[in-house]
Formats: sequence, structure tokens, C-alpha cells
Amino acid sequence: MSPTGVECPSALVVFWLTDPALTLTACVLTCPSATRGVARCIEVRDRFAECIDQHVRSRSHAVDRQAVIESVFLKGEPTPAISRGLPEWSPRVDQLGPGAQYYRHDPKEARRLLAEAGFPRGLKTQLSVTSGLGTDFVDAARMVQRQLKESGIDAELMVQEFGTYISNTFIGKFEGMAMGPFSISWEPHSTLYGMYIPEQPRNSSHVADPKIIAMLKEQMRTTDVEARRKLIFDIQRYAAEQQYYVYLYCLGVTGSWQPYVKNYAPNPSFDYGSRAAALWLDK
Repeated sequence: MSPTGVECPSALVVFWLTDPALTLTACVLTCPSATRGVARCIEVRDRFAECIDQHVRSRSHAVDRQAVIESVFLKGEPTPAISRGLPEWSPRVDQLGPGAQYYRHDPKEARRLLAEAGFPRGLKTQLSVTSGLGTDFVDAARMVQRQLKESGIDAELMVQEFGTYISNTFIGKFEGMAMGPFSISWEPHSTLYGMYIPEQPRNSSHVADPKIIAMLKEQMRTTDVEARRKLIFDIQRYAAEQQYYVYLYCLGVTGSWQPYVKNYAPNPSFDYGSRAAALWLDK
């Protein structure tokens, strides 16, 4: 129930944020703050077979996720593979087992792991992002770039036009690293399957791990909800430990609209036209 007494089911506001420039006054209807179903991550291509673990885990220690959230987006939380906006399928970071340690911001440990991986003097690479997701996202990427450099990873920021990003970087055609939305979590299967099965175009880090493939296939055949939930959590714990993707954060959002806007509520889709067609203005 919102502060104005209007019922706003949290499931409807998970994925959507109304115009942030909207002036909030006493007459504005506001849904409770919710966490979006979109996780952000760093995708990694410049891997070296002999040092894959330390090489990539150093980047995870390098990023101060909470600082990025507080400095750029104000609300949100660090996330595993499935966004915390879908809490019934998304474990908290402190529930990730051994993989939870890599969420700790620790530049000294990042440098140690980088040296152990064969880069005692640091590493030069690049970080591809798009300007098509707004200035806030580019600001976050620049902040991550600075944090990486403090940990010995000198990443040149490659800001791409959205069309170039989607047709290339988004589907794994990039060098070094890329930072962007991981996946929208409508439900757990699509997110994990798309990012970890080798033939899927969204497998942008080019992961081919037999163990995670077997776990994904097992959860597909499991009909008991609680048993499947356990498998989904186990997959995310394993993924957090392996760090094929460096999971960053998901954002907290609030949906707001004027009380004269009728038959409207935020919902988890990009079908903006149908929402506009269904509402009316009582004024």
C-alpha cells in the first residue's frame, strides 16, 4: 500500500521507473521503492587459461559497488546473477557462500590476485559501454574505470553509440571488458540459460563450463518449486565463485504519477504504447 492509500503491488514496479524529472508533491501517487529486475555486470573477454580465476576475480575486488550505487543512483544493492528485484529466486550476497568474498571492495587483494595471475605491474585493457542507457550509466562506468585503475587495471573507456553496442558488444563481440545490463529477470531460467549456455547469443563472456551447463539442464527438468529454487541458488553460488561475469548491482526505483492519471500502473515490460493507450486523464 502506498503512502497515499493506493495499492501498488511491488511485482508491478520492479522493472519500471517513471519520469525522474516528475515533480513530487503531496498529490503525487507513489509506489513503494522496489528493486529493478535488471542486474548490471562487467563481461570479460581478455581471459588467459592459465590464470582465469585470479585474473577476473581481481576485477571483482576492484569495484566498490556500494560507492557506485550511492554516488550515481542513490538506491540499489549488489546483486548475484539474478537481480535482487526477483528475491524469491535471487540470494543475498551474504548467501553466496565462498563467492561472497569477491563482492568485498579490496584494492590490495585485487593487486595481489593480479600479480598472482602474471601481471605484477598491472594490466592494460579496455572497457566498452554505451551512451544509449543515459548519462548516469556513463558516469557509473567512469567511476568503475577509476576504481579498476586504483587496483592496477588500466582500462580505456570505449563509449559506443547504442546501435553499435547492441549489434556487437551486447552479444560478445568486443575486446577486453564490457559493462552493461546483465539481463532482465522475468523468471530465473531465461537469465541464466542465456548467459551461460555456449550457443546463446547473450553468452557475451563466452562461457563453456560443463558443470554450470549440467546444473542448468537439471533445473529445467525439476518440477518441484522448492527443489528448483535450491538448484537456482546453487547455480548462482557457483557462478559467483567462478566470476565469469563480474556482477555489480541492481537499482532501487520508485514509480510516481499524478492522481488524475487513471488506469495506469508501472509494469515489467517495454510495451510503453499499450500503457499509454490504456490510461486516461481525469482533468
